[in-house]
Amino acid sequence: MRPGARGGNAMKTRSVSRSPQEGHAARRGQEAGVTLIEVAIALALGTVLMGVLGSVLVGTTNSLDYILKDAVSVEDMDDVVNGVRDDLRKTEIGKITIQTGSINDTLIFQERTDPEDDGTYIYGAEDNSGIFQQDWSVRYTVVGTDLVRQLLNAAGAVQSSGAVAQRVDVTAGGQKGFSVIKNGSLYTVLLTVNKAFDDQKTYSKTMQSTVLVQN
Repeated sequence: MRPGARGGNAMKTRSVSRSPQEGHAARRGQEAGVTLIEVAIALALGTVLMGVLGSVLVGTTNSLDYILKDAVSVEDMDDVVNGVRDDLRKTEIGKITIQTGSINDTLIFQERTDPEDDGTYIYGAEDNSGIFQQDWSVRYTVVGTDLVRQLLNAAGAVQSSGAVAQRVDVTAGGQKGFSVIKNGSLYTVLLTVNKAFDDQKTYSKTMQSTVLVQN
């Protein structure tokens, strides 16, 4: 045996050790890899959530648009039909004419007043200056898609005309856009209008008011 040899051929093993700096670097690499995966997942989830929130926001905005415009529409229509109702309170049954049409009605009447307060009435209508004009008439009729209130002189010529409602709808369920129904001394005024929203959707709404007219 060669000097220094022990018990035959001995295999020499070398242990490999890492410095603290190398260990930290390896851990940082692993941590960096996990972080990138997490970021990718977070971005994907964020994109999905943004899409969902965007849809909710659009839906909420449209809903608010419906609510606000519906509130305005109801208020405006209420003012119109109540205006017709208040006009009818100033007249009597014998001074009212309803011209029935296939898609709209026309309402014509004369108001009455007692200037001497002695029970003697004269019939006519107030002009735009508030002056009572004897033998004049008030007419509600639909022109195009507008409900207009007109003042007619004694000869039936139009002296003034102003729209009180727009987008009168004559296609809603086959009913008339503007109609007046007489039942004894009761007169019911019905108005249907068509409203459009920002998303191009439309809908129809009907408002009515009933008044007891004097004989």
